[in-house]
Amino acid sequence: MKAFFYAVLLTALLTGCGTSQPPTPTLKVDDKTVPVVLHGYSWSGGLFTKSTSVAPVDTPPKVAEKNKPAEAPSKAKLSINFKNPPQSLQVELWNGNETRKIPLTDTNSIVLPKEKGVFVYQILAQWENGMASYVFAIEVSDKR
Repeated sequence: MKAFFYAVLLTALLTGCGTSQPPTPTLKVDDKTVPVVLHGYSWSGGLFTKSTSVAPVDTPPKVAEKNKPAEAPSKAKLSINFKNPPQSLQVELWNGNETRKIPLTDTNSIVLPKEKGVFVYQILAQWENGMASYVFAIEVSDKR
């Protein structure tokens, strides 16, 4: 009985010792890492961390203006990977103040536009511990 109690306690401690922020995704196009910014979140890290919320101050296009966009060829595949995969994942393309949902492939990738230009994206992810928003910008060119 004592061993069972210690096993339950150890399990609770190990699973409850989470982080105070959501995980950051790794974004890649043609094996090049694309920078991404944590835009806002609501997160409960576990037993020994308190819940935190950070509301976005600027819109994704304003956040993207502060960072240099990553360059990528037209129609390239951009992969989105988390060490701790979210329960739900959504990607939106911003155009001014409007958004359009972008379909994800089975491998959590999106296909970049064929048109040249700078495109601002927002990733919305949700886990058991909370939710987060991430922003990144891509400059699509003819280069391959």
